Amino acid sequence: MRRLLSVFIAVCLVLSLFTGIFVSMPSARADITEGDYTYTVAGSNATITGYAGLGGAIVIPPTLGGYPVTSIGDMAFYTCTALTSVTIPNSVTTIGTQAFQDCTALTSVTIPNSVISIGDWAFYDCTALSSVAIGSGVISIGTQAFDNCTALTSVIIPSSVTTIGTYAFCGCSALTSVTIGSGVISIGNNAFYGCTGLTSVTIPNSVTSIGGMAFLGCSALTSFTVETGNSSYSSSTDGVLFNKTATSLVAYPGGKQGAYVIPNSITSIGNYAFQGCTGLTSVTIPNSVTSIGSQAFYGCTTLTSVTIPNSVTSIGIYAFQGCTGLIAAHFSGNAPRMRASVFDSCAPGFTVWYISGANGWTNPWYGYPTAIEKDSTKKQTVLVLHIGKSTFTINGARKTLDSLPIIKNGRTLVPIRTIIEALAGTVGWDATTKKATVTLGKKTIALWIGKSAATVNGVSTPIDSTNAKVVPEIISGRTMLPLRFVTENLGCAVAWAAATKTITITYTP
Repeated sequence: MRRLLSVFIAVCLVLSLFTGIFVSMPSARADITEGDYTYTVAGSNATITGYAGLGGAIVIPPTLGGYPVTSIGDMAFYTCTALTSVTIPNSVTTIGTQAFQDCTALTSVTIPNSVISIGDWAFYDCTALSSVAIGSGVISIGTQAFDNCTALTSVIIPSSVTTIGTYAFCGCSALTSVTIGSGVISIGNNAFYGCTGLTSVTIPNSVTSIGGMAFLGCSALTSFTVETGNSSYSSSTDGVLFNKTATSLVAYPGGKQGAYVIPNSITSIGNYAFQGCTGLTSVTIPNSVTSIGSQAFYGCTTLTSVTIPNSVTSIGIYAFQGCTGLIAAHFSGNAPRMRASVFDSCAPGFTVWYISGANGWTNPWYGYPTAIEKDSTKKQTVLVLHIGKSTFTINGARKTLDSLPIIKNGRTLVPIRTIIEALAGTVGWDATTKKATVTLGKKTIALWIGKSAATVNGVSTPIDSTNAKVVPEIISGRTMLPLRFVTENLGCAVAWAAATKTITITYTP
């Protein structure tokens, strides 16, 4: 009995010690209410966890219960649909996940310099948000932070930001201007997906990573400009995004129209490179290219035919899927490595053509019907001109222009007759109306001296939608026409090399 009593007393003493320990530890506080806000306290800082006010324009208090408000917690203002504007105090350092999600009446917000991070979905679906000022202390913008903010028209991302999260500005369809700060290192996948108002993007020197489909669905985007000091990326004079050495084509602007000649330096066409480029009418792939990435031309609906050179050894999954106008793919060599679904959902009657004697072909091939090319030699005409030089070549043969090509108002003007006749077309001139008529194949273009609009097969078309100063002119007694407008509307592909001031025109009847 005495032994049992002593054991009981010892156990009680041990329990009393643990009780003392538990009592002396600071306890985590539950939600506290003050006015319209609920909050918690950790250490000496308060985190807002909820809001029960009437909405409108609110000013978040810098303190609650005498504690500084340092965080707007996860879902703190979630679905506060009556909230129209919010002023965040300088005490706040973090804005949590879904903090203002679905605040559909919120029109403006200023994020102070004290804030370091903007959480995932922080302003997701704030469809009335037209103005946001991001403070100079923010380091990261979270996943889908401003996703579907359809009223947001411009955003300046400060140089403090290093990471733009996945889908961060996805669906911001009114966004016409974005400034990416000089500290941004990473632009996440789909970061600006569906920003249909963006026309141009400048990539600063600091960026080393651009995620897949970062600018997919930017249907008005016509140019990327990469700062010259960037160590990972570069851009061409016509606004196409490459890797630094211009060996990989990273992204083609979704708003560019017409034909495109891929430079000879390119060895790989990256994943998603041309995805959703609905204005791409034709593409010339050089013999330098060895691989075409997954979904590279997905959804290029106006592409009707493509020639794959014999240098290509692999084509990624879904590379040409959804090219609803594509009726033929012409392969110049052996069958490349490929996976199913590459040409799914192309035009009715889509056919793969290959050259007799090439290896690896079957009928069907990956489920697609095949046929042998009757004429393995393409009747392709290639002209090469140089600014300031009167000579040019056509399929290697030298010819002479009667006037020098020049650049005026940022566009190349040339004496067009010699070029069109070299392509087996015709040029007419009406001195009374000062009208030039250019015909090649089934296309006829009419242009007037001094006028910024022309007709293509009778349809009025602006010569340059971004620059009304680009017009046909008479210079030194010669009629000079805008080269790119004329040749692209005749079905040619035009490439410009700024370093050598060389223009390459490729025409395939």
